[in-house]
Amino acid sequence: MILKTARRIFSLAFAIVFWGTWASADGILFTVTDLGSLTTPLGPNKTQAFGINNSGQVVGWSNGHAFVWTNGVMTDLGTLGADTSQAYDINDHGQVAGWSGSRAFIWDAVNGMVDLGISNIAPPFFGINNSGQVVGAGEAPSGAKSPFLWQNGSTTFLGNLNGICCNEARAINESGQIVGDGFIWQNGVMSALGINSAFDINNAGQAVGYQKVSGKSHAVLWNGFGNILDLGTLGGAESNAYGINGTGQVVGYATIPTGEIHAFLWDAQIGLTDVNPSGWRNTYAQSINDTGQIVGWGTNPNGEEGAFLLTPVQPVPEPGMLVLLVSGLVGVGSFIRKSL
Repeated sequence: MILKTARRIFSLAFAIVFWGTWASADGILFTVTDLGSLTTPLGPNKTQAFGINNSGQVVGWSNGHAFVWTNGVMTDLGTLGADTSQAYDINDHGQVAGWSGSRAFIWDAVNGMVDLGISNIAPPFFGINNSGQVVGAGEAPSGAKSPFLWQNGSTTFLGNLNGICCNEARAINESGQIVGDGFIWQNGVMSALGINSAFDINNAGQAVGYQKVSGKSHAVLWNGFGNILDLGTLGGAESNAYGINGTGQVVGYATIPTGEIHAFLWDAQIGLTDVNPSGWRNTYAQSINDTGQIVGWGTNPNGEEGAFLLTPVQPVPEPGMLVLLVSGLVGVGSFIRKSL
């Protein structure tokens, strides 16, 4: 028992002190996983991650093909006969929404990639909820581009806000609320959000996206009641919010004073915080799940376009606490030697 406990303590200390790849945000320590890439004829290595579910499965695009990443294994989802495909969102059942060529698809491990029958889609934004409802934008029977809702083999085109062409639907929550280019659609009615564009909505009805401020994009949080909070930047001119989880944590990107783009995490307690992984450059955080795992992409330490997964570990100890921890471990080691 003593030996098992000691091993756990040593493992924890090693993780805190010696993890070589990490990111931090005001007391939150993250491990960083480079998701790697697919081997396809469309190389070289370029990978982007866009969605993550509550099991930690990640979807995106690698070297021209959609993928799902599960427990360290990246699976090529193939195409609908086109050269390229991209996966943009994944629900908690492992169903994936995305596009291939000019057509929308839904994918799961049993049925593979299924054509939704919607052509001339407007990539790359698609959303899927746990009921398997898919949203995006494509060509309506009239020939006009329109946001759509697909469910159980049937497609509903939502029309466009104020008759303006080509509003994109980008996310749907469990209540069926849909957000996109400046609109929210609920109970069959499309209304203006009061922001330029929304990219995600959680089950509390909170939406995130951007609003132009003096000509520059600023990440914003729409609280479901018409109130809009400007999340600010990381000292630069612009920001954009792409994802929000069930606890109201928001991720996206913001510029720093040099103009470089860094992934950010925002929540009501810590505000806007830089979570750019160590050694990475020009990073975009795209999605966050309810356990606080974050996915995104940027330029990795090898200089390639890569996708990352940030997994929260625990609060980061103060430097003085690290000294005490190491000293305590020395004491534990001495105690174990005497006890064996």
